Amino acid sequence: MHTENASRRGFLTSIVGSAIAASLPFEAGGQAESRSLRAIAAEKGILFGSAVGAGKPGTLTGSFADARYLEVLQRECAVLVPENELKSYVISAERDQLDFEPGDRIARFAKDHGMKLRGHTLLWNRTEFMPKWLAESFGALSASAGERYLHSYIERVCTHYRTQIHSWTS
Repeated sequence: MHTENASRRGFLTSIVGSAIAASLPFEAGGQAESRSLRAIAAEKGILFGSAVGAGKPGTLTGSFADARYLEVLQRECAVLVPENELKSYVISAERDQLDFEPGDRIARFAKDHGMKLRGHTLLWNRTEFMPKWLAESFGALSASAGERYLHSYIERVCTHYRTQIHSWTS
């Protein structure tokens, strides 16, 4: 299913659709019993969910702006994982300023729809996933200054989401 026009969102939607169709038993007369992946997973003690991006609409990371995608998340998911919204290059793009708004939108959506929220990696060890200002200045920081920054950053992010995050993944 690879074409120039195929998007990640379209691909994921088709996978979810296929999984739903494959998991649903058919009754006599061709009527399908409608059960969500959330419900099927819950019967097995599993949380079914998806990563979601709250980037700019129309971009690869902008799936959260697609109303049809949100409908699928709402119907099928019990847990959401922000793709990049909890990573330092999003939250701390500007030095000495934290922007929780993109992550907060996802957290609010999850709460409003009875979903859990799973936190994602707080800081990647690759410079392309660090705030530009940090990648450029980190080597110039003393070890103690770097340690203070990381401790403060992690504490502030975890404190901000302490009542919302169900679990963390790395």
